Amino acid sequence: MKNYNNKALWLVFFAYLFVNAVLIMYAEPGVHLSKGADADSWYRPAISILKHGSFVMLNSPE
Repeated sequence: MKNYNNKALWLVFFAYLFVNAVLIMYAEPGVHLSKGADADSWYRPAISILKHGSFVMLNSPE
């Protein structure tokens, strides 16, 4: 019984890796940062700090 569970675990593990590899190959680059659940709330401020050195609105950095 233990050997069967070990094989099933490896099967699930490799299926999980395969599905994620396929998804990452076909996903648009950067979409997880701009369209993720709350990613936009920290992504835009981080970009503004990198571009302007402080917190600014990216649409009007003045």
